[in-house]
Amino acid sequence: MDENTKSQHAIMVESLVNYLIKDGYINIKADITGFDPPDNIYCGSNTFLIPDVTAVKSGWGQIFEVETVDSVNNDDTAGQWSCFSVHARKFNKSFNVVVPETIKSDVKDLLQSLDISAGVWIL
Repeated sequence: MDENTKSQHAIMVESLVNYLIKDGYINIKADITGFDPPDNIYCGSNTFLIPDVTAVKSGWGQIFEVETVDSVNNDDTAGQWSCFSVHARKFNKSFNVVVPETIKSDVKDLLQSLDISAGVWIL
């Protein structure tokens, strides 16, 4: 990820966390300063991944992965989404991909083509 993409990603994660706080989510863990990092998620074959944000609302666990225009097509993105989606189903949580509005349709199509269950949130 280049510096511009990292900066966009960090801004989006911070915006997501601010929204979650205002909307009453609790136990927010995020990959930004001032928050505990999300827990590792086991993906099989001794592989662990860390989502960008996790939170709870009304007893319902949520996993959030933030993608930018540049990061959505990275080689490891589909594998991350698959891992987080499987984990969410297994532990009765929800998995959401958070994207800019400009790529919402493409992300929905990609999730469908990969047979990955996820909500798509817009930032």
